[in-house]
Amino acid sequence: MAWFPGSPRAHAAHDIDHVLLPLLARCRQVTDGRPPEDWRVLEIGCGYHAPFAATFSSHVAAYVGVDTEEAFHVDGLSASFGAKRRQSGVLRAAKRMLIDCPYYRRYHAALALLTGTGPPTAGTVDVRTYDGRHLPFEPATFDIVFSNAVLEHVMDLPNLAKETARVLRPGGVADMVWHNYYSLSGGHQTEECERSIPWGHLRGLVRTEGLNRVPGREVAEIFAEHLSIERFCGVDLAGRREDEPGYQTEGAELLTPRLREELAPVDQPDLLTRAYMIQARRA
Repeated sequence: MAWFPGSPRAHAAHDIDHVLLPLLARCRQVTDGRPPEDWRVLEIGCGYHAPFAATFSSHVAAYVGVDTEEAFHVDGLSASFGAKRRQSGVLRAAKRMLIDCPYYRRYHAALALLTGTGPPTAGTVDVRTYDGRHLPFEPATFDIVFSNAVLEHVMDLPNLAKETARVLRPGGVADMVWHNYYSLSGGHQTEECERSIPWGHLRGLVRTEGLNRVPGREVAEIFAEHLSIERFCGVDLAGRREDEPGYQTEGAELLTPRLREELAPVDQPDLLTRAYMIQARRA
């Protein structure tokens, strides 16, 4: 997981206030007045323990989460340990589990408390592992397909856009928010590193792995080959769109004239935009 600075409860509160609720609000605006209780929803990249699964499931008619990692939600120590062991060996798996399992138990308990959904249990949500290429669903299955902080990790965006369009019903909407690689935090480093070596991943001073370098506008163009783009804009850490009150850019105070000259090939809005969002509709 990308560790959140603070307690599991603070992490849960952030995810509710700045991810889940803004997502629901955005989707309500583009679903032709249909209430969430009627939506069939797919989350691409639900994460190892599927943090949004239980809370989102309580708002919609049907929720499914998929991830290329083995996705378990809350189904016990043994399954999680087995997956980690296959990835990195027994000792590293044990060390990771000593951190992950207590954290996620407290995180999910906080989500349940804050949303009133009750404690999450195994089998209460539908989360699945898939191959990262073919979404294992029939065409026109979902009303909403969404992802959060996932597209920056996808190397074959054209295929994902095509698959997203395939599983959306006519009139269905894709809502994708992703971390902008060209932003201050786009290298997925620690905050200390980002502040001490600003845009180090763009300057060749910090190594990054598993991140694509597709600019935000080009991501939108890729999805536009299969879907009609209804909105493309910047999004800040609090989930606010750039056309909303309170929206904040990222790193302006660190972008000195010398750095701006060094980073001249990148447009300044890309340097100062933490994340991007598209909403796209299937005809």
